[in-house]
Amino acid sequence: MERIEEINLYDNLIVEYCLLLFVILWSGGYATYGLWANWPYVLFIISLGLLLKRGLRIEKGTHLVIAFLAIISVFQSLIFSGSITTTIIQPIIRLYAIAMVAVIVRPNMNHVFISISTTFAFISLIFWGLDITPDGHSLLLSIAKGLPQYGAKVLNEQNYEDYGRVYTLFFYTIPENPIDSIGILVRNSGPFFEPGRFTIVLTLSLALILFSGSYKRYKIPFYIILLTNFTTLSTTGYLSMIVLFAGYYANRSGSGNLKNAILFIIIIIGSYFIMGLSFMGEKISVALGDTDVANTRFGAMFYHWLQIKQSPWIGYGPFLETVFPSLEMSPCGITDMMRRWGIPTFIVCVWLLFKGTRVYIHNTAIYRITVVTILIFMAYTQTIMNEPLYYLLYFIGSEEELFENGDFEEEDFVDGEVNYTENDTYPEGQYYATKI
Repeated sequence: MERIEEINLYDNLIVEYCLLLFVILWSGGYATYGLWANWPYVLFIISLGLLLKRGLRIEKGTHLVIAFLAIISVFQSLIFSGSITTTIIQPIIRLYAIAMVAVIVRPNMNHVFISISTTFAFISLIFWGLDITPDGHSLLLSIAKGLPQYGAKVLNEQNYEDYGRVYTLFFYTIPENPIDSIGILVRNSGPFFEPGRFTIVLTLSLALILFSGSYKRYKIPFYIILLTNFTTLSTTGYLSMIVLFAGYYANRSGSGNLKNAILFIIIIIGSYFIMGLSFMGEKISVALGDTDVANTRFGAMFYHWLQIKQSPWIGYGPFLETVFPSLEMSPCGITDMMRRWGIPTFIVCVWLLFKGTRVYIHNTAIYRITVVTILIFMAYTQTIMNEPLYYLLYFIGSEEELFENGDFEEEDFVDGEVNYTENDTYPEGQYYATKI
């Protein structure tokens, strides 16, 4: 095994926590939804200052990606007659702001992301446990109604009349009516506006723990996050976890480990019973419903495709609502990304997701493919690919020249765990290890 050099980056990770927390919450947090429209400018200034103070830089790959997107924005602005400030300058500032955050948090991303996810999971689990008690829901609802609602107020006024009003306790989202349209009780959305957004953060955290060889270090957070993911009652979350564990145990079973082979078989059998749960069947039936209805998953794909084929190369960007003034609610993040940026950009983003995996997980093909599959699958049901969290992952993939804290080879792993050197403290956060 190659020698590991320890670099004590920063004893205090408060900056990394704040930046990554902001990116996560502005990618679907309920209280933060639509809040603070000028955040890209402020984040740009703060991130630039931190970048200069720490002597860091954005690498060529990221500049090329942003230049590519900027050219598309220019064409969109010319074709659809847009303002330079709102359709070119502001998107570029937003992209550079997130790119700088990626550079800053990248060395400690696993530890910080897992810590934030564990905090969300633990607090929401407590609230959810109270919510399912006979009088707990009314108690939490009464507390939430007395709190400032911020972004939740915007959603309640605009989009959620058909589902009843939904309130936020900041770390936990609570609907006025706990029974949804297909009869599911008390789903845990954490601080997000929908359980599907919460499960993206939770499932990615599970992947970071398992696929970076950090299970022993994050055993307790792993089970807290896992349990919380089950309380989301999210079809996407459940299916993603099946793929996650199947990829994990399939890879480990290849080494001849009988225990892991048995666990892999259990996962497959367990998935059969999960799919047999009544609410799963009903939700899948809704998701695969009439393709003529835009608010079903398949229906959204067909609905989006009618728009994509009119502008397949550059999409519509911020002009989508202008070109199609009567847009219907259509939850499919994959095709939504295509209609926003065009098919070529979607392909580039998927490639960047794949490249980025070698930064934060074990550099094994099956692990990397599994994580990208999960990220794309979770985006299928959520319009997340055009949100800050996914852009952060794109830019991690474009920063080729920076430290790569997940770039371990097969010999660096012993029974699925990183074989650390005697003095190595990676990935506990304040230290960063890179092979030299």
